Amino acid sequence: MNRDDECAPARQDASQPPGASVICLNFTCTYANATFNESCTLDTTTHRLTDPHDHSITTLTISRSSCVPGRFYCNSTTRLCVPTKELGEGCTEQADWECASGYCSDATARCTDPPETPHRITALQFALATVTIVLGMLSVCGILIFIHNRKREKKRAEVEEYYREQTAYRNALNALVAAVVTGDRESALLEDIDIDEHAYRDDSDQQPLLRHRRSDSSWKFGSGMRAE
Repeated sequence: MNRDDECAPARQDASQPPGASVICLNFTCTYANATFNESCTLDTTTHRLTDPHDHSITTLTISRSSCVPGRFYCNSTTRLCVPTKELGEGCTEQADWECASGYCSDATARCTDPPETPHRITALQFALATVTIVLGMLSVCGILIFIHNRKREKKRAEVEEYYREQTAYRNALNALVAAVVTGDRESALLEDIDIDEHAYRDDSDQQPLLRHRRSDSSWKFGSGMRAE
């Protein structure tokens, strides 16, 4: 059974219908060229399969006929070639030869695509998938940019706060140094003047020995000298 490689190829001439071939049928090389409503030869083999786990027995039936493969199959009752069934049409359990797809679903008893058939993606599905991917990429980029901007703004605020604190510290230090320098300078000037603590105003003198001039603590002497 299924030793078609032992048979010579079919002659390619006008007398043969499209899809005709030569197969090994009932141990004889036979033309599979019967078309609609023509009598056909049927070769049915049943296999018994044992499940290795629970040792249950399953039967598998394989039917081959002299009808043109893929276009017709041999009806087991009338022994006439009838057209194969399209996707979604009802079929006999395990009768894969009845379907143009070559697979009859045991669960639904309808012709369906075989399990190994690649999934077909329509143009609409492809377009929706492309748009979804592009929108997803744009969303991710937008989220990353937003997070980066927030981090950059936070860092900028921290740097500005740091510089404000440093400026305040520097100004405070400068003011402190200036106060110390000013105090030392005034102390030095007062020591250089060496004013007698018993100095007083002589009423008879027209030029007083020492007097206050302005509110800035400057001193003026009767001889015209000035210390600030």
